[in-house]
Amino acid sequence: MAVLAGDKLDIGKLNALPQPMFVRLAGSQSWWPVETIDVQTGLCRMDVCGKLDRFHFSSVMQIRDLEGGLHDPDDFYVEEHRDA
Repeated sequence: MAVLAGDKLDIGKLNALPQPMFVRLAGSQSWWPVETIDVQTGLCRMDVCGKLDRFHFSSVMQIRDLEGGLHDPDDFYVEEHRDA
């Protein structure tokens, strides 16, 4: 998929990861399953014991894909939003 005007995150790179993906948030040692990511705002939802909780992509410290590969969240920002 192509990056659209206004997107902060590259949907093509995120979708290329073996799914599902898990995130480690700032201040946590736990891995959380990601339900949705809004590529325009960076708002995400994760499954916490069967309930959905919100967080912002900027609080992600590390991403783990289904195959156990670890990824730097900064690699998924669209270039003009990388340091925003």
